[in-house]
Amino acid sequence: MAGVSPDAAGRWNTKVDSIADTSGEHQGRGSTSEVSEESDWVRANTPAVPVPDQSTGLSAAVSHEAVTLTWDDPQDDSITGYVILRRDRAIHPVGTFVTITGDTGSADSTYTDDTVEPDKEYVYRIQAINEHGRVRRGEEISLFAIAGEDPPA
Repeated sequence: MAGVSPDAAGRWNTKVDSIADTSGEHQGRGSTSEVSEESDWVRANTPAVPVPDQSTGLSAAVSHEAVTLTWDDPQDDSITGYVILRRDRAIHPVGTFVTITGDTGSADSTYTDDTVEPDKEYVYRIQAINEHGRVRRGEEISLFAIAGEDPPA
């Protein structure tokens, strides 16, 4: 085959030199005993996979023992859950996140992480998921877990 490339609409185009049938006989332009010239362009439409919309408005409530993340509901009925990723700035290089929840199993736009340690700086990323996959990169928020005891109410 000649070069394969997507066009602006995400369709893949290629030229076909020749095609062999199941018996191994050559099929294409010209007789079966000669190599064919390139055909006209063959176009195959591959629809875009509808991954969910990215959430926005990520915020956090922080204490010494938990971080509760909340975000705006993207109003996407295809969302089945969220992936929650976290980076501890002291040990993970920029761009390296650890999955703390692979699928919340709910389209709710809140998540509580009770595995935080006091006096640590964390970066969180959330990624919406549906039956076709997940958002390529989710929104991020950076914060410090509070040291010591929560003040009495």
